[in-house]
Amino acid sequence: MAMGRVHVLFWLDTEDYITPESDDAPMRLAEIFSFYNVQGTFKLVGEKVRVLERRGRTDVIDALRGQDIGYHTDFHSKPPTITQYLAEMDWDEGVTEFIRRETPGLLDIQRVFGITPSCYGHGGGTWGPHAFPALQTWGIPCYVSGSSYVALNGRPFSYCGVLAFSALEHAMSIEFDIDRPDAATQLLARLTPMYERLQHDGGGVISIGTHPLQWVTDEFWDGVNFPRGRNPLTEGWVRPPFKPPERVEAGYRNFRTFLEAILRLPDVEVSPAHRLIGLYPDRARGRTFSLADVVSLARATTDVITFYRIDEADVSASEAFWLIIAPLVHYAVQKELPQDISHRPVLGPVRQTATDLGGDTIPTTAFTEGLESAARYVEHHGRVPSEVWVGPWRMSPEDFLATAAAALVALADGKLLDDVHIRRGSLTCTQYAREEYARGNWQWVCFPDGFTAGRTFDLARLQTWTIKPAGMEQG
Repeated sequence: MAMGRVHVLFWLDTEDYITPESDDAPMRLAEIFSFYNVQGTFKLVGEKVRVLERRGRTDVIDALRGQDIGYHTDFHSKPPTITQYLAEMDWDEGVTEFIRRETPGLLDIQRVFGITPSCYGHGGGTWGPHAFPALQTWGIPCYVSGSSYVALNGRPFSYCGVLAFSALEHAMSIEFDIDRPDAATQLLARLTPMYERLQHDGGGVISIGTHPLQWVTDEFWDGVNFPRGRNPLTEGWVRPPFKPPERVEAGYRNFRTFLEAILRLPDVEVSPAHRLIGLYPDRARGRTFSLADVVSLARATTDVITFYRIDEADVSASEAFWLIIAPLVHYAVQKELPQDISHRPVLGPVRQTATDLGGDTIPTTAFTEGLESAARYVEHHGRVPSEVWVGPWRMSPEDFLATAAAALVALADGKLLDDVHIRRGSLTCTQYAREEYARGNWQWVCFPDGFTAGRTFDLARLQTWTIKPAGMEQG
């Protein structure tokens, strides 16, 4: 098997706006990256950027200018956190509220650094699916984090049209013990097996997450101020315990040693998020697919609804919904199938519905009306409809897609459509949203005891209609 290039993504959540002593840490780490002519991805909290300005830390800001800049929420852990304010909102309200609350931090990063961040990642356990369409609105193409409610077998993936490096199999973190004498050796021992597996499997990404504050303190700033949902007034904020100077300096030395060891490995590149975006293109976006390709897709969709590979392009279930109904709508008007069908980015449905039919067939006229209505819905809302009405009957989107797929196959095979036979869609992509992933996030120290995120998991599961693998360009 061909040896592949391994890309190491360092992402550093730069977030502690309470502790001035932590301000030096991102600067020192940025200087180490710059010394070796590589970049880390520093995901900045909006309030952290603002306090650096208020404290006159232009030296920190200038050091970060040479690095890759990501966004890490506006206030991070200060209640209400993202998951708390989204918990009972529906899709549209939640997306709007996320944009309203989190845009100020983004604007401050753009103002200070003159760029749009390369990526976004949530703080702590505050993952929410509403962030993904917001990222598209903001022009941020990438999601970087350690956890998620959604994962694709430990591989990079696309979700709601955003490239996601989260919940990866080949991932590790740098903890508070970075100052231990054997820290660099232990970190390299953890990284080496991942590097060897990826190199022999043709390449890929190792994700290394950390927090600059961990070089300076022995506890997280938010854990000592906002535990279990507490929200003290600003004057009640306290600083976490500090490491003595000799431990701080030992941590920087160990990190330098670890980075040097990585750079000595064959076929390794330290790649920030903005570099990885170009290495993981969405080959379906902007494509025109042949009728033969779409009919092949339809044959697969009658059996199982998930993501698919068509002519070296990965297509999600939501994208398949459009690709399959579009030629049928064309046929209803032109009485012939088109030879080419253009890709369209499509989000998933936002409500769970069930099919309510009185029989096993529906009249062709009712089916055609349903097709035209579904196509208009996709064109207007940019997402799969939560239900499709065929005459007086309601169909779930998965049943409608499976039925439409069978109809397209029949037409392509030269058969006439009289009454349309109903097919039940087997929607399997929902397996990639797991409640145990969500519950792991809900155990975050800053959430109240017993916290659950209301509707967010169900919405995340619905948006697995959009999930598909992200493949790395070779060469």
